[in-house]
Amino acid sequence: MGSNVLDVDSSDGAIAATLILGTGPNYDVNSAANPADIVSVTGTRFLANTQSAAALHLFANDAAQVAQAYVEIRVPATELAPVGGTEQLSTDYTRRQMLPPGGQGNPFTDRFHLNHAGFVETGKYEIYYYVEDVETGNISPARRSVVYKNLGANQPPGPFALVSPADGQTVKTVGIFDWRDTTDPDGHDLTYTLLIADDAGFTSFNGQPGAYRREEIVASGAVVDATAGLRDLGAYFWKVQAIDVFGAIRASGQTRSFDTNNNNAPFGVLKGIVHADRDFARLAGSAVTGSVGVFEDTVVAEINGEYVIILPPGLANVVGRKVGFLDRLIADVEVPVSTAETPFIELNLALAANVGADGDGDGLPDDYEIENGLDPGDPADALADVVGDGLTNLEEFTQGTDPRDADSDDDGTSDGAEVAAGRNPKLNEVAVLLPILRIILNDEDDTDRDGDGLPNDWEVANGLDPDDPADAALDTDGDGLADLAEFQQGSDPRDADSPIVQDADGDGLTVAEEAEAGTNPLVADTDGDGLEDGDEVLRGTDPLLADTDGDGIADGAEIAAGTDPLDSDSDDDGLDDGEEATDATDPLVADADGDGLLDGAELDLGTDPLYPDGDGDGTSDGDEVAAGRDPTLDEPAVLLIILQTILQAAP
Repeated sequence: MGSNVLDVDSSDGAIAATLILGTGPNYDVNSAANPADIVSVTGTRFLANTQSAAALHLFANDAAQVAQAYVEIRVPATELAPVGGTEQLSTDYTRRQMLPPGGQGNPFTDRFHLNHAGFVETGKYEIYYYVEDVETGNISPARRSVVYKNLGANQPPGPFALVSPADGQTVKTVGIFDWRDTTDPDGHDLTYTLLIADDAGFTSFNGQPGAYRREEIVASGAVVDATAGLRDLGAYFWKVQAIDVFGAIRASGQTRSFDTNNNNAPFGVLKGIVHADRDFARLAGSAVTGSVGVFEDTVVAEINGEYVIILPPGLANVVGRKVGFLDRLIADVEVPVSTAETPFIELNLALAANVGADGDGDGLPDDYEIENGLDPGDPADALADVVGDGLTNLEEFTQGTDPRDADSDDDGTSDGAEVAAGRNPKLNEVAVLLPILRIILNDEDDTDRDGDGLPNDWEVANGLDPDDPADAALDTDGDGLADLAEFQQGSDPRDADSPIVQDADGDGLTVAEEAEAGTNPLVADTDGDGLEDGDEVLRGTDPLLADTDGDGIADGAEIAAGTDPLDSDSDDDGLDDGEEATDATDPLVADADGDGLLDGAELDLGTDPLYPDGDGDGTSDGDEVAAGRDPTLDEPAVLLIILQTILQAAP
């Protein structure tokens, strides 16, 4: 500790010119600016079922300046249990002190050591390592390692193969390593470990002992960037291990070699994840195009939405594309030369769903297909019935049912069977409507013994006590509505997502109004006339009578044709609308042929309402009637015959 005074009586800068700021050969590495830290820790350990002890090691940057080193151990059964609220969750891990180098019980002079014998439970342990600085008391950032303890009888994951790089392929020092998926025969979760080495025995990497290891990879592939340290113009071998949560290992079916060559040109690396902007779901199969000047390249984010693209240094335009999503352009991304200090630039691409668009023309919007696990690029999936409920995915979309649930309303009947029977596949009629209908119809057995506003049979049907008035205030499904409110609005008190079913069939009438009108609360058009019951009530037609005005045309057909379903003769021409339909006259035009006579009058006179001059005498039927003539008689023709007869009889 000390100070240097730079402003003594001398010319400006005289002392500063000879003052050297910096560090010498004996500088204190554990000053506040150089705290005690961890250099490395134990690698992954694998224990047999009969083993319960493992040695744990920690290498520090300066052991003499470490006040203490310790580990915290998360055992397999430890879980962070949510307790409500938004605060960060925490838990107590097993803490153990490590022995200092050369100390009593530590056979090593270059590392902190702990022989922990507490690996009793089978499964995956996480070990977190810390050191405390002797001068500042600050705790270092944690380092982590894993210990697996196997089951007594545990099968390894199934066989799998490597995909790329191909054996002997030349690649750049950054890129994607890909392999086939596998599963665990015992149903255990698994991860993958990627190994790269100088030799097929995986004993060294870049001339140093041991292989490069990328562990706990959850997808069947990994992005290898400059931090891995692959050398340009190098020769390597690679393989993959699949490891289940108990440490059973299955190595890939082969080991492959590859060479690296960056073509001696400087390059930059962009890598990141393509994901949906709404729920952050990773979009595997997305295309990412990067361009710098005239150079352009496109890669496919095949592995869990991850991509790596190699570009010349400069300002790049980057575009993400995926069927069912809008293209996302990010312009002027600065791509520096990839170095050990800046191996890559991370650029995640959030794509917005193309709402309403139907890229494959199958009738299903792309965003709907994505939300329900379908392929917006495959038109065939619209006709598939994934859950076997009798409805295709297109029909599920039309009905508003869940294509991933065979019984959307959980009433015990499949969606397809309900649609075929004319029922609402989104309404659990038995649980909700039957008790309500009994009340409306004054079912004498449906009394309210406890006076809580809930009928006895409704309470029994929904798991409540008809003798306990307090249960009306309960919120059985935790949706914020008391059970009494659920009853009053017709929703299901056991389902937080149940719809309000006051209008069960969607015809505009509540269940109570349907009961008052005598219509069927489960059928939108009780009389089958083409008008829903609610529409009929508004129009004044009879929802129980298909042809309210008795003219031979159903009410719905009259509305479609423009005639009045409450007036049997809409154009007041003396003919019922139904008669006009039979006679091919227009029920909205009183004088179909425009001859001055109403259509009904024409039929009474025996003339044709579709021909203005029924007798063909050159005078319209209306004019003939107005003149007192017979519109069915061609007078000129008759007079001509009479005249000819007279002339023939003359001497």
